[in-house]
Amino acid sequence: MPAASPTGRRRLLLHVCCALCASKALTALRRDEPEVWDITLYWANPNIHPLIEWRRRLKAVRMLADRERLPLLETGTGGDSGYGLTPFARAIGGRENRPDRCGICYALRMDATAQAAKEGGFNAFSTTLFTSPWQDHARLKVAAERAAAATGVPLAYRDWRTEPENRAMTAGLYRQQTCGCVWSEFDRYAPTTLHVWPPPPPRPRPQSQP
Repeated sequence: MPAASPTGRRRLLLHVCCALCASKALTALRRDEPEVWDITLYWANPNIHPLIEWRRRLKAVRMLADRERLPLLETGTGGDSGYGLTPFARAIGGRENRPDRCGICYALRMDATAQAAKEGGFNAFSTTLFTSPWQDHARLKVAAERAAAATGVPLAYRDWRTEPENRAMTAGLYRQQTCGCVWSEFDRYAPTTLHVWPPPPPRPRPQSQP
């Protein structure tokens, strides 16, 4: 049975992919459902690599949780124990291309969140991934619904893709450039010349007309 909240509100375990997306979901929940939820943030992102990138994003989420005075649960037992390189790579198992890898990634994170919600006596769970226009929203929703069905914990589904980032909430926090996995990093930067040496020759300037 879900544990009772001292405020009388329902307890929501909100999976957080990053601080920037968390600001969108928290702003929407506080504006639209202020008397509904007591929110606990949950960090479970074995897709984020390398380790320093994982630490940067977790640090930003911890700072956001402190600012907003929200409890934060993390996978693992402290330190880097929640870093999930090996289980994530094994789960992908040769299915590195989109959309296969994304479906596996969503399932890993939603399964972990729903299970943590069940063990913690939460009334429902959701994820800040629902704020991102870059995610495969339909595939993510299916993964979350399957996790809800498997654990018996309801999914609090919300489509937050049009919600803007709360810049006041995220001021000074780390801003990532990719989804998190090494394949998304390759997709992001392969078409660019960032850090290429020697640098490409400058483009010729168009000749001015007399």
